Amino acid sequence: MRLTALISLLALVYVPAFSQYYFTGDVEGLHGDKLQHVLITVLSTGAAYRTGVDGDFAITSRQPDDTLTFQYDGYEAYTTQVRSTAVLKVTLNRPAAPAVPKKESLLSLQDGPTKVSFADHPNGLSYQLVKRFLEMGSTVPAEAVKIEEMVNYFNTTYELPDSPTCFHTSSALIGCPWNNHHRLLLLNISGRKSNMERISPNNLVLLIDVSGSMDMPNKLPLIKAALRPLIRNLRATDTVSIVQFGMGMRVMAGIPGSAKDVLAGAIEQLHPDGSSPGCDGLKLAYAVAQHQFMPDGNNRIVFITDGDVCNDKAQVEAMGDYIAQQSDNGIRLSCIGVGTDDSTSRELPYFAGQGAGRFVPVVEEEQGERALLKEVAAGAIANDVSVTAEFDTTLGSDYRLIGFDNKPGVPADTALLRSSVASGQSLVAVFEFVPRRDTNGVFAKIHIDYCLPGRTVPQRITYDCPGTRVPWDRATPYQRRAVGVTLFGMKLRGDSYAGVASWSEVQKLNKMVFPNNDFIDREYLSLVAKAKKIYEGKDDRSVSRE
Repeated sequence: MRLTALISLLALVYVPAFSQYYFTGDVEGLHGDKLQHVLITVLSTGAAYRTGVDGDFAITSRQPDDTLTFQYDGYEAYTTQVRSTAVLKVTLNRPAAPAVPKKESLLSLQDGPTKVSFADHPNGLSYQLVKRFLEMGSTVPAEAVKIEEMVNYFNTTYELPDSPTCFHTSSALIGCPWNNHHRLLLLNISGRKSNMERISPNNLVLLIDVSGSMDMPNKLPLIKAALRPLIRNLRATDTVSIVQFGMGMRVMAGIPGSAKDVLAGAIEQLHPDGSSPGCDGLKLAYAVAQHQFMPDGNNRIVFITDGDVCNDKAQVEAMGDYIAQQSDNGIRLSCIGVGTDDSTSRELPYFAGQGAGRFVPVVEEEQGERALLKEVAAGAIANDVSVTAEFDTTLGSDYRLIGFDNKPGVPADTALLRSSVASGQSLVAVFEFVPRRDTNGVFAKIHIDYCLPGRTVPQRITYDCPGTRVPWDRATPYQRRAVGVTLFGMKLRGDSYAGVASWSEVQKLNKMVFPNNDFIDREYLSLVAKAKKIYEGKDDRSVSRE
């Protein structure tokens, strides 16, 4: 079944006096598979765009000819000239494989490396992409399933580090549901929160565009994922209101920062549809901010949209004057342009300037996280962060890091990436391990290398993982959820190690570990059920054709 084409359109805020041109086309792999979320850079402006879920793109331009560069993880970059009079067909090639013996999925501790390094910042977009495919009744491309992102999407466990330590690490060694002879090592690494004791309470109004134009993987799903760190950093003294505009207007006002589950559930239920009455949304957001006003607080509206706000220049000017007046009254406005940049968005920078706030163009989740955290004065706690696991070779024979190695062409044992860690960020990593013998001693050492913000001197924290096995019934709820999501992701990817588990067993395990008592749980379990139906139906059709 062909997926409905979802084209990445960046709408100009108002129609300019000059001509518009469009560069359109699609991007696919060597075997005809449509490549989604490919980064497209326009040479003349430096503007960045992304392909949609069906590999399509449409880019507005002020000139009829330009040069585009296409970049996608695991594929060679490609640069070509493009004309607005033609539809561009792009095929990306994988780099030539090095002439080395093929590694097994499980890495030997005796014959191979005893250390594995991995990224500290898995984002949450993969779960949104998986959800999108399954809700459309389609199988999910293996490359869209990043298990580390799915696991961390459901990671709600935060463990406060001992002051002044930058990170807290805990672990558990539990049985492996898909192989009784293996073990699973689960790591949970939590970064400390920014010191916000002296910061005024926040009256935060999130004005979120949920119109049909936000129905792109790098728009509303990106914002949903980027809002999660902000929710984790809220205090009981903070108040959040959510104003959404699209098919209709909806308001949830005065939610305390301590009600994190309520906020997370409200964000997850946002659904794109309808037109984009941005000016009406702004007026309603100001009414909510005025009602919740804190005389000694940070009263701020964060306007999140992909661009199209007002109907004409007169309306823009009137709204700008109103925003400036509200700024003088103590309510500031910041604007986040999703999938926009300085050259394609004109109203948003103007509105942010009138509102004494910031305009931030966002095309990646980490950009969105940083922009949103700044609105509550919570920044990065560490930069250049990497995590290394070092195993005792006398206790095990083979291992693999599940996830983090999903990117094509990146060896599973050397996927070393460095990035910053936001305030209150938490990371879960899952290893599959073949034990030689059990121990009550140190099973593995975890090294966290990082630099403090504004400094270049590297620092290291080391954590010793205890080797005592934890029975399944004594594992924490978050640990069991992590295992359930891991197996679901493995099954979606066609992982050979998940082959022994049927879809019925995957569904049964997830029903057992997800309590089904809130919207997020119910939505996840429904996706597992949809995947079971889709993949079992696909298998049945394959058998019948044979």
